[in-house]
Amino acid sequence: MKLKILSIELLSFLLFFSVRGQQWLRIYGDSINTLTYHVHEHYDKGYIFTGKQEEGWTSYGWLMKTDVNGYKLWTKSFGLPGKINPVTASRITNEKGIIAIAGTNNISSNCTDPILYKINPCGEKDLV
Repeated sequence: MKLKILSIELLSFLLFFSVRGQQWLRIYGDSINTLTYHVHEHYDKGYIFTGKQEEGWTSYGWLMKTDVNGYKLWTKSFGLPGKINPVTASRITNEKGIIAIAGTNNISSNCTDPILYKINPCGEKDLV
């Protein structure tokens, strides 16, 4: 009899109480259209987002670092007004920095050339 009561209590507990994981919703970007192409988990369990920000005819390369809860720590954009520089691929390096590959028409507006950014873990450009 005790086993039946315990089974009924356990079953009712499972039916009426659901276990949920942590959920959070964050919206990034200001008044500029922001598109993310890649998200990487970083060494501190935060996240690195890479992509582009578009404003008119300009497309800036964009990187952002968040903490473990998704709050923005820093953001960087690369490029010149009126030019196209979207970051299309990225990777975390062995030194915990970021390698980002972009296309740019800074040299000639008739064609797009590849450009490589190396960023340290603090979000500053490193020399390649």
